[in-house]
Amino acid sequence: MPQPPSETLQFLRSEPDVVAERMTTMAAAHGGWINLRPQVHDEGGAEDAPEATAVQPAGLFSVFGGGGPPVPLCTWTPGEQRRRGVEPASVGIQHAVGPKAARWLVEFGTPVPDGWAVVQDHPRRGLVVRPPADATSEVVLGWLLEAGDALCRLPLTGWWRAAVFVA
Repeated sequence: MPQPPSETLQFLRSEPDVVAERMTTMAAAHGGWINLRPQVHDEGGAEDAPEATAVQPAGLFSVFGGGGPPVPLCTWTPGEQRRRGVEPASVGIQHAVGPKAARWLVEFGTPVPDGWAVVQDHPRRGLVVRPPADATSEVVLGWLLEAGDALCRLPLTGWWRAAVFVA
């Protein structure tokens, strides 16, 4: 059974401070993760955020398709404490744009920042990137939201939802 989030936050893309604060706290504790999704306009034209997220499940045969969800699932995890020290933090994005999302992001003005390592860029498993250890929560979250907006295949409302999972 999936773990329910400890907290769910709804925020405007232009006002992500509350999520950045959670990231800073979780990074200091070296545990948990945050899943983020942009909210999209539903087919009925409803634009009242934050409820305008009516995205239908993909269906049984989507398993055989080549890509991820049309509304990206963005995940941030802090570096975990291990025997040999703290692992680097990572961000991941499941998306529907297909292979080579990092190259696609460059073309649309949201490249993976210099000094960040692309760990994986796969059409089904998504894009995984490791920011440098000195990247602030605000910088990491800013890029993740920008990339999520760029990879979304549906019209956006400007609102995002963050599911915070505390370990």
